[in-house]
Amino acid sequence: GDIALVINTSDTKSSVDDGKKIRQNVLRFKIPYFTTIRAALAAAKSLSTVQTGKALEVKSLQEYLNER
Repeated sequence: GDIALVINTSDTKSSVDDGKKIRQNVLRFKIPYFTTIRAALAAAKSLSTVQTGKALEVKSLQEYLNER
């Protein structure tokens, strides 16, 4: 029963109050929160890449340009 991730894509006027409550609680409980499916998918792909060990090494932009 734990919540690990929240995706709230509602955009109707009636959902404004619900959205506010959701945002307050995800911040309170430090739960990742996304407002678009595209952003949630990008985060999921990033996590998958890190877990499989295929993540890129962190470098400055200049370092990447010098490798060309």
